[in-house]
Amino acid sequence: MSDASGAGDEKGLSKQSGAWVRAWLSRVLAVGISVFLLGCGSGPEQGSEGSADPSPEGSILIWHRVDDDYISPDQQARFEQELLLSADRFKALHPRFRLLQQAVPAQAFSSRLTSEIRKGLGPDLVILSAEALPDLVDRDVLDAIPKGLVPYGRFREAALRQIRHENQLWALPLNVHVQALCYDRRKLNELPGTLTELQTLAAKGFSLGFPATLFDSFWGVGLFSEKPIRLNDERMDGATIRAWQDWMGWQREAVKLPNIVFSPEVRQLEDAFLRQELPMMVCGSYQVARILSRWSEADLGLKGLSLRQGQQASPLLEVVAVGLVKRSSARQRLAAEQFLAFMTNQQQQTLASTSQPWFISANRHVMVDPRLHRLQGVLAAESAIGISLPYSERLGRQQDWVKAANGAYRRVLAGEMSPSAAAQVLRQP
Repeated sequence: MSDASGAGDEKGLSKQSGAWVRAWLSRVLAVGISVFLLGCGSGPEQGSEGSADPSPEGSILIWHRVDDDYISPDQQARFEQELLLSADRFKALHPRFRLLQQAVPAQAFSSRLTSEIRKGLGPDLVILSAEALPDLVDRDVLDAIPKGLVPYGRFREAALRQIRHENQLWALPLNVHVQALCYDRRKLNELPGTLTELQTLAAKGFSLGFPATLFDSFWGVGLFSEKPIRLNDERMDGATIRAWQDWMGWQREAVKLPNIVFSPEVRQLEDAFLRQELPMMVCGSYQVARILSRWSEADLGLKGLSLRQGQQASPLLEVVAVGLVKRSSARQRLAAEQFLAFMTNQQQQTLASTSQPWFISANRHVMVDPRLHRLQGVLAAESAIGISLPYSERLGRQQDWVKAANGAYRRVLAGEMSPSAAAQVLRQP
């Protein structure tokens, strides 16, 4: 829901990078922020932040990006209501504070923000995906986060990696999203531990859905890698490409098997899962929130993706963050900064983490007991091994490469290209 896509007005990137953009940019923000903002009260961190500053007063405006293709009107209404509830709790500490909010269509978010800032208008804060930052920083519409606003050590390094550029943070991270294996506990008590055993289970009639794009399937690369994966400014190193080639080889054979469904349309897989046509599906944590709006928590199972003995999966992380916009007056900036510090303190994040099973805090001090929070325990473990794209590796600047790589991926699954030939595409500059 709330994010800003990369280059230009974002349409091209959304189409070219397929489900990666759909899964982690447009859709994650529908659920990624809403409950996070529900926390109330002051925590141990909060009291030490801004204590020497005057109390914030006046109105601030938050923009959040809305993609009607993925966010229902009900979800949008819930988000807006929850954001207002969070502001009410902050206002209990600072009575002269007021929060306004505005939903902005995805297709026009970056261009409209730029236009409003040039006219001295626009928001004070923006809720966005880390993917959006390079474009907005290039447009000179965001300010770097002031040093000392909050202790940066409270955040996961993987989250900071996506929002740090030239030794400055361009937003503060709120939460992260990651993938796991969803299954219907009404049909399966538990899942086996390897890819081969999953194939056997599928052959018995328990269908399995795989999101089929380069980045939605990247979790499996780690299962074939000879060393830990870390993406850098050179995209993928040779060892990672070799592992991706082997993973593509496995998928090319798996697509021939009965009851294993590969599709780039993640929402269609989710709908089939909700209709109980797919007992198993690789899913994102953002989807867990939607599933639980239809199912009871007892009916949903989650399993980690490290499905090869001795190997660790490599799911990609996506960070949801809040940025400071340049246009604020001194009074509005004070209020915006203190509300931002409030949103990211330990108690707020702990309250969110304990209230919703899909929520993964970006605050590294927030711990949730997996014995008490079954689903969240799996997601937290997956996020701990997740792979983070660095700021300079944002896909918005590599649209041609993403388009070519996804095209090669689809051709391999269709039997039109060998995995080794597809690997050559990934090696192209």
